[in-house]
Amino acid sequence: MEKIITKYDYANGNDDTESALQDELHDLDTDEIEEKIKISDIKNIINIYMKKICLEEYVKKVPRDSPGGYMATMTCRQLCDLIDNGVENEKLSKTDCQDCLFDLYLAIIRAGPGTAHYEVLEKIGDCIEMDNYLKNLKGEKLQQMASAVMEHKYIKENMEMEDYASLMNSYMSRIPQSFADDREDIRDPAIWTVFLDLYLYYLLHTKDVPDELHEALGYCGNTFWYLYDRNPYKGFPDTKVLGQHMQKIAAFILSPEFPRGRQLERATDYVEYLAQIEGDTLVELWPEMMALFKALSLCKKANEMSKMIRGFRYLFDKLDDKAMEKNPKIFKSWAETVTEVVEKIENFRLLDDVVPRMISDMDSKYKPAKGDEKYWFPLLKAMWLIPSKEFLYRVRKILDDTKFRRMWNWKENIQEAKDMIANAEKVDLPLEGDDRDERDANSECGNAENIQEAKDMIANAEKVDLPLEGDDRDERDANSECGNAVKELIEMFKILKIEHLIMPDIARMSLSRMEKRSILQNYMVEQYFGDMDFQKCTDVLPELARRFEPLITDEDYPWLDNWVRSNGVDLFNYFTESYKSSEDIPDEVNQTVIRILNFCMEDGRELINLEDGSDTVWGMIIRNSPSFVGKHCNGGTGKVCVPVLEKLLKYRHSDEEFLREACTNSMQMAGHICPEICADFFGSLLDWYIEEPSMDLMSFFYRLVELSPNALKSRMDKFLDTCKDDKETWTLQIQVFYALSNKYPEMITQKVADTLMNYHYSDSNSRIQVLMIMEKATKVNPIIFEKYMDKLIGDKSVVAMEQHFVNNTLVNVTKEIKKFKDPVFNYFMSVLKVATDVTQVSVTLIGLRDLCVIYGPEMFGPHMDYLTQKKQNEQSTTIQQQIVALIDQIEGRSLETVAQDVKETQEDVEQLDERVTGTEVAVVGLTTRVDEHDENIEELGEGLDTVTQRVDFAEKDIEETKIKVEEVDMKTMTNAPRWSRDLTKIMNPQTEHDWRLLAQRLGYSNDDIRAWASQHDPCMAVLSEWYATHKTREANYAVLTALQEMNRMDGAAIVENAMKAVADVVEDEEVDYASPPAVFLSYQWGHQDEVKLIRNHLQMAGYECWMDIGQMGGGDKLFEKIDNGIRGAKVIICCVSEKYAQSPNCNREVNLSVSLGKPMIPLLMEKMGWPPKGSMGPIFSEYLFVRFFQRAGEETDDNRIWPVAKFQEMLMQLNCYGILPDETLIDDMYKKWWIPVQEVIVIDKNKKKQSQSQAKQKEIKDEDKKSPDIFISYQWGKQKQIMAFYQRLTGMGLSCWMDIYQMGGGDSLYEKIDSGVRGCKVVLTCITQKYSLSANCRREVSLADALKKPIIPLLLEKMDWPPSGPMSMVFTQLLFINFYRDEEVQMTWTGPKVDELMEKIGEHMPMITQSEDTNEEKQSTKKEDNDKKSGNTEPESKPANQSMSPRPVSSRNTRGAGGPQPTENKPSPVRQPKPVAATNAIAESPADPAQQSKQEQTSAPKQEKEQKKSKACTVL
Repeated sequence: MEKIITKYDYANGNDDTESALQDELHDLDTDEIEEKIKISDIKNIINIYMKKICLEEYVKKVPRDSPGGYMATMTCRQLCDLIDNGVENEKLSKTDCQDCLFDLYLAIIRAGPGTAHYEVLEKIGDCIEMDNYLKNLKGEKLQQMASAVMEHKYIKENMEMEDYASLMNSYMSRIPQSFADDREDIRDPAIWTVFLDLYLYYLLHTKDVPDELHEALGYCGNTFWYLYDRNPYKGFPDTKVLGQHMQKIAAFILSPEFPRGRQLERATDYVEYLAQIEGDTLVELWPEMMALFKALSLCKKANEMSKMIRGFRYLFDKLDDKAMEKNPKIFKSWAETVTEVVEKIENFRLLDDVVPRMISDMDSKYKPAKGDEKYWFPLLKAMWLIPSKEFLYRVRKILDDTKFRRMWNWKENIQEAKDMIANAEKVDLPLEGDDRDERDANSECGNAENIQEAKDMIANAEKVDLPLEGDDRDERDANSECGNAVKELIEMFKILKIEHLIMPDIARMSLSRMEKRSILQNYMVEQYFGDMDFQKCTDVLPELARRFEPLITDEDYPWLDNWVRSNGVDLFNYFTESYKSSEDIPDEVNQTVIRILNFCMEDGRELINLEDGSDTVWGMIIRNSPSFVGKHCNGGTGKVCVPVLEKLLKYRHSDEEFLREACTNSMQMAGHICPEICADFFGSLLDWYIEEPSMDLMSFFYRLVELSPNALKSRMDKFLDTCKDDKETWTLQIQVFYALSNKYPEMITQKVADTLMNYHYSDSNSRIQVLMIMEKATKVNPIIFEKYMDKLIGDKSVVAMEQHFVNNTLVNVTKEIKKFKDPVFNYFMSVLKVATDVTQVSVTLIGLRDLCVIYGPEMFGPHMDYLTQKKQNEQSTTIQQQIVALIDQIEGRSLETVAQDVKETQEDVEQLDERVTGTEVAVVGLTTRVDEHDENIEELGEGLDTVTQRVDFAEKDIEETKIKVEEVDMKTMTNAPRWSRDLTKIMNPQTEHDWRLLAQRLGYSNDDIRAWASQHDPCMAVLSEWYATHKTREANYAVLTALQEMNRMDGAAIVENAMKAVADVVEDEEVDYASPPAVFLSYQWGHQDEVKLIRNHLQMAGYECWMDIGQMGGGDKLFEKIDNGIRGAKVIICCVSEKYAQSPNCNREVNLSVSLGKPMIPLLMEKMGWPPKGSMGPIFSEYLFVRFFQRAGEETDDNRIWPVAKFQEMLMQLNCYGILPDETLIDDMYKKWWIPVQEVIVIDKNKKKQSQSQAKQKEIKDEDKKSPDIFISYQWGKQKQIMAFYQRLTGMGLSCWMDIYQMGGGDSLYEKIDSGVRGCKVVLTCITQKYSLSANCRREVSLADALKKPIIPLLLEKMDWPPSGPMSMVFTQLLFINFYRDEEVQMTWTGPKVDELMEKIGEHMPMITQSEDTNEEKQSTKKEDNDKKSGNTEPESKPANQSMSPRPVSSRNTRGAGGPQPTENKPSPVRQPKPVAATNAIAESPADPAQQSKQEQTSAPKQEKEQKKSKACTVL
């Protein structure tokens, strides 16, 4: 056989040689050979055979299915037969033969192998159990096999590459399968190491072969992949080998020619498998793993290896929980590596799923240690420069994570925070957004997995014009997360009270973002803008104002967007609101604000968004202009506002209400506080009032008329004509004329007098002011009152406080017109005789003395006896002295008469003196006469002293009388301040917002108001009571706040001016309020002891609490302290009880918390219904309460009144809201929430039971009060249609609840809604787009759902069902009635849909839908049943007629603009159902139980059917 093999050339074989070889091999005497065969012969044959086929020439020339291939296969078959027979005949050793064949196997592998070799290898494997021999290779032989495999080389054969690759895909993997498949010792470290090297070889060898063979090498590698459960690296113990593999893979990937063919796909798998190493092995390999991650991320071809890089994102998930704690170097190595990668990587998108996921997985296994911040700060600053929502979200979460907060030590790392803010300014956030489809286009283009499909698509993928931007939502989220990260930074600095250190940097950064002119950039700023405190960075406001001006004046800036507009308006407001006083505002800022306002008020400026009708940014700035004016007017720098006020005047006739309001409010504030700046355009304001009468304008005219009287003088006639018709401002008109009479009484002309006397004098509330004006006016022009003398003299209704002004007016006129002398005198005498009031008598005596001076004492002759008698009978010393003075004046003993006597006496003395001097002879003779004269003089002196004393008494009486008159004039009462007189003048006249609403705002009951209404001056009575029971400072603040809430700015101005007038009496002490605690305890004083106990336990758990008894002391401002506490708190704990729900102050606290968006935790302090009745019902209906009273079996050993688990529930809620306990406050005994703490506070638990009993009795009484049966819930935009709907339903005899018909001035909105929903039998929800977004409408639906009230939805607009938002859960399973298809139906409310509605209403209410005969028969049957069961023989109640008419309500108490309008109702063509008994009848006589039972049985099937169709989820 050796000769035969040697004879033939296998590499150049042909058909002839193939045939010849076949014949010779066939002719061999195999029996003889087998008999003589030795192992040496086998070796020789194999050596000769190897020299023939293990040649490069053979591989190149001999492909599969060629003559040379067949020759090699035939020879191998013959050789194997010899060996099989020799071993079988025991001529040959099996082991020796296997070793020989193994050498041949290796030689063939090293030779290529070529396609023809694989048939030979297959034959060898079938010989003498060579397959088992190969599968049991170990040690050196396994190493020989591995070495042979790794010597594989590609030799091009004589065939097409496609065919060659196809054959190799089938053949090549047979070699590793031959010795690796089905082995049981694969986990042996030595074998595993060899197989790992081979697994890596099949990846690295791809660089040595054509791309077409990469798939075949992949199949070879998969042999080991399947062998080790699809990850050969997982669980391998030798970390040194794994490290070497990482280095080789990194070098392979970073080689210049990478990637080719399938290299990228295969390398990605290898890296992913390495990244799945876990446990201690991963800890040991951590540096190599980080090095590999860094190398891949920063290489130039990183974009092509995104999937490979993503394989590292789960590294921390593979670590044990304690690994990082035991090996701190893991974190440090990771932080340094990731920081460098994030800083240097060119395409940050490669790390979007990697670094954020690493941080997320690390969170549960990492505990910050001191010194770690030096690794975190560089990383955070680097991450902040990445414009990715994932990165910026992680920045925010890290800053927000409570376990990091102590580590930051911000007070020592201010510069780090400043660097972060600087990076927030530098980060290249997206400016615009594209559709999600564009991102998906990029994604899908890279997702083709099939190799051939990918090849076919490569050319098109290179050409397709993919979008350059990302997803709109992703980009918006990136901006949002960046803004939220800044917000977290602000919050932490606020906690440390060092926010002023970063506010300037954040302010500049914010404006830089706005200067990008991008909607998304503004969205980023909007996230934290509300948390900015510009009072802490006023130094940068001038710079911000300069930079903001070109933006707000740029019409191409995207101001139409809500985010952008909100930022612009807020920043504009900060320019003035941030300064404590207007005097602190730099002139540069003032001028910038004025220029911006002037720009906004230029003609042609678009102030209304034509798309949705909302205000544009310029319109909103004009809307806020009154705040700028008010700031300066209140600060005494009102002159700055003059240019703005002049511009605003042009909007006085604008069609837009908000522009008119801006003008009106600005003028009103300026007119009240700084009237001098309005004096120049007082004429324009008068013209405005003449054209459009307004109380707001008239309220401050009295301040301007004294400064610019000529403006009124030239328009007096038109002004008076307007005043006559404007009854609402009659009280304010009096103030104008009173101010005019004080300084310019000559301007009170005849026409003014006519107006006052004809239109105002008849009003008892205005009469005294009219008389005061006439008193001053008649001093300079008495003629104007001539024709009203008889009217005044004949007026019998003059009261004591008016008598002084009546008398003075009469005297002023009588002084000039003598014909009134006798009538006036007789009038005075008649008053003197009938008057009983001391003041009235006193001023009348003064009037008589004035007449005596004017016309002499003659007219008093007939009345002297009366005066003398009255003097004797008078009990009042003051009056008695005044009568004496009058009599002395009549009898000539007045001060003037005495003076004349003294003068004459002095002349006589002088004459006597001359006589004595003239003759000394007569001196002695005249001595006697002189002595007599001396005596006379002495007597005269004594008389003079007596007269002087009387005059002194008279002057004293006059002074006392003047003081009393002054007291009358000022209407001074015991407790109210002096300015109350001015306030009562405008509050007493009956209006919608008069003294009654003020009393309600101050907390007085209706009984109190009725009692005060019977008094002459009810407003003064209210104020007297208020100031008698409150501290003056608190009382002033409460009155001012109430007037402002009532929109009575005229009254508020009076109070403010009075408070300013005394502001400088003493200097205020600077009050430095401490930062309010994070928890605010709101409670009613009936539970004060219980709440004190709660506060003590919260403090022991580490939570500081705000409670009025601990936060307020003597002299504190009540409302200011409460407001400060709520605004500073992070959560409000409401201790709810029956009394709490009814307390006005508690309602104010809850309403303020809702307005400020503060989270609330309701604690139910006693057993009661939920939600509580009253105005809190709609608010608390959305909350779940924590039951804080004990049930049987929940008692504790100490004095706690709550179940232990509920206290823990409350603490968990606080933790959910992000409120951290202060560890320094936590008591050692209270480290765990459930450990009880002994307290010394004693709680009277009997008091709680008594209050529950009283609450229950009150609840029973309240149930007797009936509300309308149908509650109509709607949104303002459909008010006109709903009013027609209301009238339609009430016309059918149904009682309905609608806000504008059920509420009036001073009513509580929430309380009325709560009462209406609780008392109704069915709720009709009128659903529109705006309805689904309305907070009040949501509360109504939530309350109705909580109370299990039937809800019938009426769809008034075309929209998705259920409506999106919080209401969706309630409406999901309810069927709506469609009313949006026909708009006319929404005005007439007739047709089939209305009939359907009435049927549904009838299912929930007792309705009559059959004929009257049937009704009578049923009623008769029911009556008989009732007589049998209960013996009740009372007649049935008849339906009561219900008539309801709308009454005007204030705009603050209604949910939409506009009042009720009459609507023409067309009769329905269908039969209308009518109620068995109207609401009033039901309230008077309860329904018959038997009848009610019958109705319930009749309607039960319908109700059951409806419940199946409209069973709604209960949402609290």
